[in-house]
Parts: sequence; structure tokens; C-alpha cells
Amino acid sequence: MWLGLRRRWHARKIEKTLLGKYLQAPLISHRQDWKDVTWLGVDIETTDLDPAKGEIVSIGWVPMRGGKILLGEARQLFVTIRKEVGQSAVFHQISDDDLRHGMKASEMLAEFLQAARGSVLVFHNAQLDMAFLNKLSRRIYGAPMLSQIADTLIWEKNKIFSHYQHIPPDTLRLHNCRRRYNLPIYPAHSALTDALATIELLMAQIYNMGNQVNVGDVLRKSSPF
Repeated sequence: MWLGLRRRWHARKIEKTLLGKYLQAPLISHRQDWKDVTWLGVDIETTDLDPAKGEIVSIGWVPMRGGKILLGEARQLFVTIRKEVGQSAVFHQISDDDLRHGMKASEMLAEFLQAARGSVLVFHNAQLDMAFLNKLSRRIYGAPMLSQIADTLIWEKNKIFSHYQHIPPDTLRLHNCRRRYNLPIYPAHSALTDALATIELLMAQIYNMGNQVNVGDVLRKSSPF
């Protein structure tokens, strides 16, 4: 309820922008079967883990619709930044030369908003990724994205807490979560690969619940906010 009200309030102020149109799209009903909606696995790579200091250097997304992952609609974009990538290149393997051919952050966000409209966004650690995306969204449009979000990390965290009193180190890392569902291990720190790994993990989590799963069932287990 509150998410819908906040979206409408912000949409009225920026209704003619791409973000305004994104916010005007109706929220997905919790009663819908999970296969009847679009889930968009998303990952970003940044120059720093602190949103106040870092910039997005790449974003990847992979949709899932009808219970199928749609690789033909997957995208990865590189973003020009105001500074050099510095030591962060050790992790994401993106060089300053790579980013010289990237797009502006505003162009990246515009393309992402068009792809994300009408979808539930899926992250592994949504709090971090959305902090970067909302920082950029506020800078460009003056408002946050205010999306429906599923977080595969939160799902696993809640699952482990229901059985144990603590969470061992590294248990919630994406590759370790995937291993518990017998999913293959992919190389880390590529936005597109991690987006694919995240949406595959969500699919495995859903199928592990059994039959007749609706959107509300998924969000209750995985909502980060």
C-alpha cells in the first residue's frame, strides 16, 4: 500500500520523465501466479562498496517470464565515470579503456527503466545495489525508483535463521547460496553473469517451495525492505 502511494506521489511531480512513466505503471498483484509476471535479475558493478563514494561502471539484467529465463532479452551496459576505476578493477575486471566506449549514466538509467517497467526486480543484496541506483535516480530525476523487489540473499538469510542461531561467514555469498541448490558455479564480478546467477537462484528457490506459488509468497520470503 505505502509503496503504491509513494510511487503515485513522486510520479505526479515528474510525470513526463521516464522515471515518472516507470512509477505510473501499476504494481504487480501479490495474488498473481509467479509464472504470470516478469522477474528481472539485476546486478551492478561499482568502483566502491560505499554508495556515497562509488559510481556504477556496469549493469546487467536478465528477465524471467512464464517460468523461463529469457537470455535473448539479457543486456549488459558499461558506463563512463568521472574518475578512474582504480583498485576496483581488480574485482570487476573492467578497465578505464572499457569505459571509454561506455554510455552516460543517464542513458544507462533510461534504458534500464524501460526494461524494468512492470517487472519485479531481483537482486542478491538489493540494499546495496538499490542504494547506487536510487542515488543515480535522485540525481537525474529527483526521485527514487521505488520498485517491487525480491532479494535472493534475504530469502537465504531468513531460511538459515529459521534453522540456526547464527549465519557462518560467507554463507550468503551468491556462489555459496547457489551451491545449496546444486546450481553451477559461474565466474564472479561480471554484472551480466551475476544477474543470470541471481535469477537462476530465484527460480530454484521458488521451485523448492512446491506448486501454486504466487507473487506474494515470493515477496514475503525475499523482500529486503
